[in-house]
Order: sequence, then C-alpha cells, then structure tokens
Amino acid sequence: MAVNVDTISLRQPDDWHVHLRDGAMLAAVVPYTARQFARAIVMPNLMPPVTDVEAARAYRDRILAALPKEAAFTPLMTCYLTDTTDPEEIAQGYEEGVFAAVKLYPAHATTNSASGVTDYDRVLPVFERMAAVGMPLLIHGEREKHRQALRRAATSGNRRFFLGTDSAPHAVPAKETACGCAGIFTAPCALQIYAEVFEEAGALDRFEAFAALNGPEFYRLPVNETRVTLRRKLFAVPESIGKGENALLPFRAGETLRWRLVG
Repeated sequence: MAVNVDTISLRQPDDWHVHLRDGAMLAAVVPYTARQFARAIVMPNLMPPVTDVEAARAYRDRILAALPKEAAFTPLMTCYLTDTTDPEEIAQGYEEGVFAAVKLYPAHATTNSASGVTDYDRVLPVFERMAAVGMPLLIHGEREKHRQALRRAATSGNRRFFLGTDSAPHAVPAKETACGCAGIFTAPCALQIYAEVFEEAGALDRFEAFAALNGPEFYRLPVNETRVTLRRKLFAVPESIGKGENALLPFRAGETLRWRLVG
C-alpha cells in the first residue's frame, strides 16, 4: 500500500459482511457497495430468508440485475441456518460455488431473525458437515460494550481480523419510531470512515491488510488486482439518500469526513 500524508492507494477491498435487502431497497443501496468494494458477503436475512441453493441463486441474480452497468462486483452468497437445515443442501451449495458460508442467527436476535436457530443441538449435523468440507460459519453477535476493543483489534495488524461493514439499510420511517430498527447504513462512506479510524490509531500502514488482504486469505480467494485511492479532501456525507418509503439516513449524515474516495 502506498501512503503519504494526503493519499492512500490500496488494492480494492471487499466487504465481508453487508446487508443489501431486496426489491426497491436492493436497487437503491447496491450501487454504493459496488462503488467501494469488489466482492461482498451478502447476509441472507430476507423475508423469507435464503435457506437453500435455489433461493441463493435467485437472490444472486437479483443483485446482479440491480448493479450499474459499469460495476465489476461479485456478490458472495450465504445460507440462513435454521433448526431444520439439511446438511447435504449446505454442502452441495458450497461445493457448487453458490454458498460462500453459513450464517447463524439466534432466533429473534436481530432484524428478520424469527427463523433463526432455537436449539444448537439440532444443528450439530450441519456443523459436522460444514467442518468436513471446510465451510465457514458466520455468527451473529452484539458487541457494543466492546467497541473500543474492536477498534484496537482491527488496527492491530493481526491477520485474523478483516473488513466487514455490516452496512444495513433501514428506511427512515422504520428507524424513527418508538421501537426503531437496529443497524446503520455505512455503504456510501465506509472506506472513508475506516481510513479515519486507522489514521486516529496511527496505523494507516496496516489499513490495506485489514481492508483487502486478510479477508481473501481467510476465504481462500485471490486478492483483487484493481486499486482504489483515497485523498485527504473533505467529504460531506449526504443528509439523506433516496425518497419516500425507501429514504435512508446514512451513518454520520450531514457530517464532514477527512477522506474522499477518488478512484
């Protein structure tokens, strides 16, 4: 990675945890992820969730159809684990290159998780089959009290940590209620925010490994050959994105960031 006081040039990163939703919301948000990242692990907690190979193929097709024509972006699909998931369906999807991983949501733990796991003993056969084929398991957890510890881990240079935005679009009407939705929409400015975090930690020299090298190593995928550039130039985060029932409030809306993605 090339770094000076004003410019960061690095291999194009991937997002190893993103929510793209479906339908009109998918069309509204996927260009932001595709603008910054070459690949993304796409979460399966739709309504209904992505629980088998056929559903994953269909969802992948919808994502690709929603991309801007010039986008070079690859969605990596995950399977939503339930109490009744078939171990052979999981293995088939992984071996055919449809599934990149399985996502475990404890039932009712987060958005659209009513179909999640209620009894871990019931999914042990799935875990055993996944271990046999070397398939990653992704686990949903809430770590807010450890936010500072996560910042230290991310900037430490340890190869076990890599970038996953967890960008999660929720329409403004759903957020601004007495019981609002969890999740923040970071896709429009994710790399700019990460650059600020690494700069504040004095760790810009470790940014490329976290953003673009450690994740592909874990998933046994090649690193991206394309490159992106951030410049120390003020970037105003939009006050809002979209209109009507799909209007979104991006993370740090209305604030000014220190870095701008220029290519």
